[in-house]
This record gives sequence, structure tokens and C-alpha cells, in this order.
Amino acid sequence: MHAHSYTVDMRVEHARLASVYSEHGFAVARNLLPLERIETCRGELLRLVQRRLELLGRQSPTRDLDKAFDYLCDIDRSHGGEIYRVATDLPGYQQLVFDPGLTATVKSLMATELIQLPFHNSNLRIDRPSEDQYLFDWHQDYTFNLLSKNAVTAVIPLSDISPDMGALCVVPGSHRKIAEVAVNAPDFSSGHGGGGYIFTLHHPRDELEERAVCLPLHEGDVLLLHCLLIHRSGHNRSRRNRWTINPRYSDFLDEKLVARGWARGIQPGRVLFGDVHPDKVVK
Repeated sequence: MHAHSYTVDMRVEHARLASVYSEHGFAVARNLLPLERIETCRGELLRLVQRRLELLGRQSPTRDLDKAFDYLCDIDRSHGGEIYRVATDLPGYQQLVFDPGLTATVKSLMATELIQLPFHNSNLRIDRPSEDQYLFDWHQDYTFNLLSKNAVTAVIPLSDISPDMGALCVVPGSHRKIAEVAVNAPDFSSGHGGGGYIFTLHHPRDELEERAVCLPLHEGDVLLLHCLLIHRSGHNRSRRNRWTINPRYSDFLDEKLVARGWARGIQPGRVLFGDVHPDKVVK
């Protein structure tokens, strides 16, 4: 099926979203977010970059966020990491994540009474051309985040994502069970990169690639992924950076999540997935 088969224009056919999401494990909600909110977030990110450059004794040569960010990284790549780490504190970032239309849509898809939005499991991604070391191979978000089993990941593009920019690739219908994995880094601690290599999906790669659908996005779209959907990062081969906000939404009242005291994800030196699902870990 073509990518447009999974796209629902929220202005005219929003009622179809739930059936597309339920059948395939994902859906593109077109025109879900106001463009002015996206522009606000981009403007705040640009101001962060400009201010960092000012304190390095430099002036941004442009008001283009992409080029200004690249200029900062050319001085020292670690400065780009600083922007990545603090971006979630921006009001514009948080307004997008908490957008009433988005949260209402997610709540409906999960059929939950109370949404959990763990900021520790949400982030801004800045995927630069050819920086493949930061990409995620085929995986399920549940394995990493260990939220409720009906949790939703949102992919919010801060600019259009064309196919050559590395549009996210998904395997339609792969959201019906927890996949087996090998744990490569049982003592992983976050903050040093390499998170995409903690697990290896125990599934024939050729089969996943054969079934894969890659999903270009436009500003205002939100790609909604079931936490068990198998997907991977795309490879950015354009001349632009791929900017996306990736919040996770969970069911705060999920029985198993509550029973383990809401313990989730990857804690310092401890990958919880193997504790909770030892039968899904391949030795």
C-alpha cells in the first residue's frame, strides 16, 4: 500500500483515524497541529543557537535554523548536543507536546482515562545528513520505554520531511505482539549516545525491509505509532537536518505499569525489559 493509504486529513475525515491506527498500528494525522505553534518552536530553537554562538564570540550568519545549527556544530559538535539536551525545556516544545488536539487524539486511540506523559522518554531529534551512528535500527518503542502496552509515540516534524531526508520506515500490522530481542548493553547508562544499539530485534531483517513503508511528513502532520509497531530510522541523504519532536503517551492507570510502581524504561545501569519480559530475551 502507498503511504497515502495510512494518512487521515483531520480537517475532513478524523473519524477514520482510529480504524487506520487499529489495523496497521500507526496513522499519519494530517493537519493535526497548528502551523504557528511549529513556527514558535523553531523560533525558540533558533534563539538558543544564536545565544550559544554569541557567548562563543560568534554571530549567526543566517536566520535559517538548519544552517545556524550546522555553523554551531562546525565550531564544536558537542554544542549541538547541548541544544539537543535542553530543547525539551522550551515553552514551544512543551506547547506542541501538550497540544489539546494531539492529547485528545492520543487519549482516544489508547481508550484511557488518564494520560501519562513521561518527559524522560520524550525528546527532540536532530538527524543530520550521514550521522548514521545516532539512528535506531528496527525496534519496538515498548522494549526501550516499557510504558503501558497501548502507549503511543508521536512523531512531530518541525519542517517537511521528504523521502531523501530519511522518512521513518514502519512495518504495517507488526504491533500485535512483543518481539523477541537480544540485549547488547545490559548495563547501559543514558547520556552518552548509542541508545539505538541496546537491543537487536530477533527477526529476519530481509522480511522487515520487504514489508516496510516509509512515511514522508508535512508540517502540521503527526505520525502516531503504537508502541509495539516495528519501525526504524530513515537515512538522511539530503542536505538538510531532520528535526522532529518525539513524545510518548502512556496509560497512567495500566494495571501492570501501576503494579511495578510505574518503573519504566532504561534506568542507570539497568535495562528493565529483561526483568519484566525474560521470555522475550534471546540469549
